[in-house]
Amino acid sequence: MTSIQKATIYADEALLLRWGDSSTNGRTITLQLHESEEQHPFRGLPSGKNGQRVMIAVTLIGDDEQPAAPEDVKRDKSPADKAIAKAHVLAGTADFQRWLIPTMPHHDYRPDETEAVTMDKLRYRVGVKSTTEFRTDPEALKRFSDLCFEYEHRGMIR
Repeated sequence: MTSIQKATIYADEALLLRWGDSSTNGRTITLQLHESEEQHPFRGLPSGKNGQRVMIAVTLIGDDEQPAAPEDVKRDKSPADKAIAKAHVLAGTADFQRWLIPTMPHHDYRPDETEAVTMDKLRYRVGVKSTTEFRTDPEALKRFSDLCFEYEHRGMIR
């Protein structure tokens, strides 16, 4: 028998985009995986109703980057909560890392940029010490929203 460690295809943070429970499709989830320079971790595996069977374990992550109990996570997230989650996903995205660094004074992009380093730069760019400030500082939340708009429309903004 192969160990779970050797059989693991993907072990990293992901964002739950949606879940469903219907009589036609059964229980479903859609996850957004962190981007990487490598090919998709599930490339080549069969998908659909007769797809590859996998084992999955999901642990919620709190704002402190530690595991969180389901009762500690609100069902309806505020715009600030959504922005906090989005900031963490963006910081782990190589494309965002390459885009963010040249927009900042005195910062250089390194190919080995980590999510933590990018989070520091993102917080610097929007003027906060912690993304949890999005909950109490509407201006910080607006600055982050503006940053996301710039990134998402980077091809159209000159």
